Amino acid sequence: MPLMAERQEKSQMLGDFLREMAVLIIVLYPLDAYLQGKFDWFTFGVVTVSAAALLYWGMILEGRDEI
Repeated sequence: MPLMAERQEKSQMLGDFLREMAVLIIVLYPLDAYLQGKFDWFTFGVVTVSAAALLYWGMILEGRDEI
């Protein structure tokens, strides 16, 4: 008998998406910029702060019952 996944609210799915997107941004941006020879500390700082904001927003949304 297959186990059914628990149904998630829209806010939980959006929060999960934002958290995963933040991790991908913080990992892949520096790698891409370095490989292209365009790494800049200021831009890295802005991207890091933006990814942290997405991560925080995702954690807040995931904790809510609905949007």
